[in-house]
Amino acid sequence: MLQRISYSEFDVFRWLACDVKSMFGCSCKCYELVTHREKLRKHAVGYCEGKDLIVRPKPDHKGVLFFKDGDHFWFHLRNNEFKEIFDEN
Repeated sequence: MLQRISYSEFDVFRWLACDVKSMFGCSCKCYELVTHREKLRKHAVGYCEGKDLIVRPKPDHKGVLFFKDGDHFWFHLRNNEFKEIFDEN
């Protein structure tokens, strides 16, 4: 399971740096994210509960931090998307 990390890792610059399409080759639609789960898992660093985020807090979401091609970036996933992608059960 992906580790929970500090909300301080989820700043505005890392959020603005995220382009899901260019980083992972998919849109932010649930079925596409789930289809690309192995890529997302490979590059995921950790997560923070959406309600705890300083930048764009969202209840019923998680912020997920990634590291790919030398850059950190993050975006929101709905709790059900997070579960489908990162739960190992």
